[in-house]
Amino acid sequence: MEAINRNEIEEQLEQHDSLIRMEKQLRVKLNEINQRTEAEKQKIKIDSVLITQLINTSYDIMSTIDSLDKIVSNALKQRQLEIKVEILPADSILSQMSGNTAMIEYVFSERKLFAFVFYDGNLSLKSSPIDSVFYSQLNLFRDQISQFPGEKVQQELSNFIHASNYLYKKLIPRELEAVENLIIIPDGDLSLLAFEALSKTEPSEEPQSYRELNYLIRDHGLVYNYLATLHFRKTPERPVGSKELNKIIAFAPDYPQNQDKGSAEYNRLKWVKAEVDSLNTIFGAKTFKNTEATKRNFINKAAEYSILHLAMHAIADEEMPENSHLVFYQNPDSVADDYKLHIYEIYHQSLNARLAVLSSCNTGFGKMAKGEGILSLARSFAYTGTQHIIMALWEIEDKTGARIITDFYHRLSKGFSPNEAIRDSKLHYLQSAPNLFAHPYFWAAYVSVGKPVTFKPDVFEKEKTDKLLILSLSVGAILLVLILMKKRLSLIG
Repeated sequence: MEAINRNEIEEQLEQHDSLIRMEKQLRVKLNEINQRTEAEKQKIKIDSVLITQLINTSYDIMSTIDSLDKIVSNALKQRQLEIKVEILPADSILSQMSGNTAMIEYVFSERKLFAFVFYDGNLSLKSSPIDSVFYSQLNLFRDQISQFPGEKVQQELSNFIHASNYLYKKLIPRELEAVENLIIIPDGDLSLLAFEALSKTEPSEEPQSYRELNYLIRDHGLVYNYLATLHFRKTPERPVGSKELNKIIAFAPDYPQNQDKGSAEYNRLKWVKAEVDSLNTIFGAKTFKNTEATKRNFINKAAEYSILHLAMHAIADEEMPENSHLVFYQNPDSVADDYKLHIYEIYHQSLNARLAVLSSCNTGFGKMAKGEGILSLARSFAYTGTQHIIMALWEIEDKTGARIITDFYHRLSKGFSPNEAIRDSKLHYLQSAPNLFAHPYFWAAYVSVGKPVTFKPDVFEKEKTDKLLILSLSVGAILLVLILMKKRLSLIG
């Protein structure tokens, strides 16, 4: 299948230059309205009605820009422009939000970071100047949480506390302190940020370990999405009479040292086998391990399941995102590239999953695309209709990752939503980890993306019950045969 990148799609859009001009004009208009809103806020006599109107207009324009940009992105999947984009107005979004939930949608401009804050029935607009200090602290924070801790423990801890607290104050409005749940719609560089690891702890408090820090995850449940419209749109129901989906399918390939033309490019992940074995224990999952965890098996089977679990390497290509791929098992005798499931192939899959767990290395890390966040492997699953995604923002330590994910499934089986389950699993890990292993590198990689979904515990219990029923019937049949044989032997005797 021929890969189509964004530049090629934009060439196809030349005949729709009016659409492109519209987007540019909207961006200019958005900047003008935001500047006017800021000017109105500085006046001695504030016209609150006018400010509310300006904020709503600004949000509507931004949503239109996002939707126009989404048309381009969806062309990756459809190779055509026959795409209907529903734009939800602010009032519609606010009406669907509960009182203990707030949503922050970030937008970068050249010198400012804007935040549309949906909370308590109102939409407000915050703005903050951004400069070299902001980007240096952002990069320091991201570098530290995504790398194994170094030898200079106390110096790194001090740097982390300053950066994480600076970003917390910059990104999270004070009025949301008491909110239980936060929906984060990131933009640009914030798409790579694990907000859970932002710290409320002031540097002046001089904490001595990572475990002591008051991370955002301690006080708030967090879930991410790519657009506010995606989070609040109605999920299409499966047609009446559709075949009932199986519960869960899991893949954990082995990586022979001769994979990819003799190179040892992919390290073996020692703990992923135990990870998928636990799924079989908890849910009776269908598992494909080692040599059975092939791309062909995924393509042939994935659409039949409501939960997809992929414990494998993922390669994210920043320069050509359509070449990003998941790495399945490669049969030494097969075609060179047939073990790589590319992003453009995922866009063409017809999946029915309510949840995809991408327990992989570098799943979330993709190319920055202005106005649409990260174009990553995780996003490609979202565009196939997968309702919720658990993904990793950086290469994770596989033993710790397996521990968190196994705990996550235990909680999911008890009726927790995926975002609740992954949060509680990380908090449980954080509570019991030794000081150094409380570093965010070990626990903050997994993030929750998409609309919350729940799985009733009895759904999974039914699968276990069915197996027990089959087993009991089998045992009963054997006993019956033995009794009949015994009677027959007694008659012969």
